[in-house]
Amino acid sequence: MLNYGIRRVNNWLKINPDKTVLQLITPQDLAYAILVYENNYAQFHHDYLSTNGSLGPEDQRPAQDLTSSRKTKLTAYECNWDAEAIQYYMDLSTFFFKLMRPTNRLWVQLLDQWDEFHAGVDGSKMH
Repeated sequence: MLNYGIRRVNNWLKINPDKTVLQLITPQDLAYAILVYENNYAQFHHDYLSTNGSLGPEDQRPAQDLTSSRKTKLTAYECNWDAEAIQYYMDLSTFFFKLMRPTNRLWVQLLDQWDEFHAGVDGSKMH
């Protein structure tokens, strides 16, 4: 899940020259990325405002929204998402699974447009 270093991506693209990164990522990858983003947005926003001087020292950093509140260290492979977050992840995974089906015209159109866009960037096919 979202374990894509640049070497892995480049190797995958080399092995699959007719494909793009959109075909490498999975529905679960997209669901996880959205969950992490939404869980940390308030903290990211607070940090940004802190760095440009919009917040004072009295403004506390907000907590993450979708993680459990326990304070103990997690054991290996243990999840810290709360039940709501796990259900949200499952719902997002299902949504993206349905969206990314090869029979979904919207997904096929997105892949075609991606290819068309990148082929026109500099005359060579980019991924």
